[in-house]
Amino acid sequence: MLSDLYPKEQRSSAMHLRARAFGIFGIMIGFMVGGFVAEWWGSARGLLRRRGLPGIAILCLVRSP
Repeated sequence: MLSDLYPKEQRSSAMHLRARAFGIFGIMIGFMVGGFVAEWWGSARGLLRRRGLPGIAILCLVRSP
């Protein structure tokens, strides 16, 4: 979509700004959500362990011969 919105000379600048903005906002949202989760659950590790177990189970099912 950015290639349709900007002329060829400005595309690299538009892509750079988009990438920087999403990176900064992603980090900001990640820290905010992590803080809320740590406050609510007591620690973020407990939540990550609970959320990681289904992925490990699926991995074992997929990787088994």
